[in-house]
Amino acid sequence: PPRHCHWHSRTHAPMSRDDDVVIVDAVRTPIGKSRRGALRFTSSGDMLVAVVRGVLARTGVRGGDIGDVCVGTVQSPNGGATLARMACLAAGLPIDVPVSTCNRQCGSGLQAIINVAGGIRLGAYDAALACGVESMSLTAQPSNAYTMQLLPALAPSRVAPHDVGGAAQAQHIADSVLSMGETSENVAARFRVTRDEQDAFALRSQKLAKAAQDGGAFDDEIVPLEATPDPDADVDDAAPRVVVRRDEGVRATSA
Repeated sequence: PPRHCHWHSRTHAPMSRDDDVVIVDAVRTPIGKSRRGALRFTSSGDMLVAVVRGVLARTGVRGGDIGDVCVGTVQSPNGGATLARMACLAAGLPIDVPVSTCNRQCGSGLQAIINVAGGIRLGAYDAALACGVESMSLTAQPSNAYTMQLLPALAPSRVAPHDVGGAAQAQHIADSVLSMGETSENVAARFRVTRDEQDAFALRSQKLAKAAQDGGAFDDEIVPLEATPDPDADVDDAAPRVVVRRDEGVRATSA
């Protein structure tokens, strides 16, 4: 998954409003293949350090001028607060720059942008970093059964419709543990999107991505990332490290 970082600031360009908020720059790491790509042993903390350093270097902004950092993350332990704080310090931000995290599932990075943009518009600070980070390779994926162990009173078999506002609300509670795969099947059925249409769209998307990658369209936005080697492998410490510079999942065919 992509790990990204945006720098936001007020703008005083002609015809602008005093409370306008703009994204000044954005960078990301390469997108790796979960559990089998070159970045499968690289922690989300290392990824976050790379993008924070990258966006500061590109913009020339001093760390002390950053008023806030918000990091969107879903799977990080303890809400990612400790990871985000340590990564920002390792990237060179001063100790007095505050850091927070947010979790809105797949929209967490976007929520981070909304959060810092709101802070700028409110006048709490003039510049901030909005980031998103995740390592699906190093994160245990809890099952629905495990989730229900944590919330036994909300298990679908135990929720009485009359206690939660009716059958529709009870179904919404049950649907909260649906996987993304199940959700996508429901969307396809609802809007009558056939498998052939999905395959054709996906293949076209891959071809466009491959052409863009070969043409260097992504190069300027990617921060090269040194891959962490397999901790169980016999690796020569003096051997050169693998540096990932391109997205791994792009392919020009359906093979």
